[in-house]
Amino acid sequence: MSLEIRPSFTKHISLSPDEFVAKLCEEFKRNDRRCQGMATQNHVVLSLPPERQHFWSPQLTLELEAEQGGTLVRGRYGPKPAVWTLFMFGYGLIGFAWMVFLILGMSEWMLDGKTGKIWLSVGCLVLGVLLYLGAQAGKKLSKEDMRTLDEFIREALKH
Repeated sequence: MSLEIRPSFTKHISLSPDEFVAKLCEEFKRNDRRCQGMATQNHVVLSLPPERQHFWSPQLTLELEAEQGGTLVRGRYGPKPAVWTLFMFGYGLIGFAWMVFLILGMSEWMLDGKTGKIWLSVGCLVLGVLLYLGAQAGKKLSKEDMRTLDEFIREALKH
C-alpha cells in the first residue's frame, strides 16, 4: 500500500509546448482510442475513452512549461476531480467531526465523568480509516488503467 496520493513525474523534452501538443494529438489519432485527451497551449488532460471508464478511472494532467531548448513536462496522475473532491470533503468532514466530538467528550468527561462523546470521536477515526482503505482499494482497481495512461505518455514523450 503506497502512501503517495497522486504520483507525479517531471521530464525535459526538446520539443516546444506547441509541438508536443501537436504530437499528442497525432498519438490520439494513431492509437485507436486507447486514450483521449484535451489540450491547450500549456495544459493537457489525458484519460481513458468513456466506454472504458469507471468510478475509479484515473486521469493524467500535464503542465507544459517552455524553457530554453525545449519544454519541462510536469505530470500528475490522479482520480477525476469529482472523485478527488468527494474524498477530500469526506476527510475534512470526518476530521472536523472528530475534533468536535473529542472536545465535547473531553469537556463532558472532565465535568461529569461521562465518556459518550469520546466514543463518537473514536467512531469518527474508524470512519476516517475506512475512507482511507476505500481510497486504497480504488487505487488498486485503477492500477491497470493508470498503466495504460503511463505507457501512452511514455510513447508520446519519446522523440
